[in-house]
Amino acid sequence: MTENAHVGLAIVREDRTYVYANRTYAEILGLDRAFAGERVAYEMDLDRGRAIALRYEPTGDGAGAPLVVGVVTDISDRRQAEAAVRLNHERFQTVARATNDAVWDWDLRTDDLWWNKGYRSGFGYAPNDIESLAATRGQRVHPDDRERVMTGLEALVANGQQTWSDEYRFRRRDGSSADVVSRGFVIRDGQGQPLRMVGAMQDVSDRKRAEAAERAASAVHLPVAPVKSGRRRRR
Repeated sequence: MTENAHVGLAIVREDRTYVYANRTYAEILGLDRAFAGERVAYEMDLDRGRAIALRYEPTGDGAGAPLVVGVVTDISDRRQAEAAVRLNHERFQTVARATNDAVWDWDLRTDDLWWNKGYRSGFGYAPNDIESLAATRGQRVHPDDRERVMTGLEALVANGQQTWSDEYRFRRRDGSSADVVSRGFVIRDGQGQPLRMVGAMQDVSDRKRAEAAERAASAVHLPVAPVKSGRRRRR
């Protein structure tokens, strides 16, 4: 009755040797496939936030009888780290959708670059206009600002720093220039190797024009020092 039950059943002694395991138990855990000569590996979530990776290796006992070696690894920390990465990615995507700034995500290993819709709506570029970040910076940063911006980015990645910011002129798709402020953050692995850089580019052209107009107005209406007047005393 237990052999064909829909529920896996096993009986294990205190010394951890199996007395009995039914067919369903073997099928669920992959033991039947391992005894058929297949390498079996999978991950399993347990309660209380724990997770394991289980691997079965088919082998023999030296006398010709089939034998399976099982290896179990606790992967709870890895799962928690992966969950944290997913949460941070979801937050990043939410912020990227909510802001009008041009948000970017640069994979430093592959040089792949992602921009949010703020890049297209704010600067006029279409999705097929997006190249690698190095190419984008090199082509679209004003020639007078280009060397400073590129040098700063390269030094940031190479010297183990994490944060970067700069202000420069960036070419829109129509050929006009926008004054922008860019900020970025480098994500590194446990050995300090750079993995990704995320950041945002904000168009501050209106603010710059307003500041320039205010300075010009102040220059035109400079206060004039009063001229002292007085009557010459008669002798």
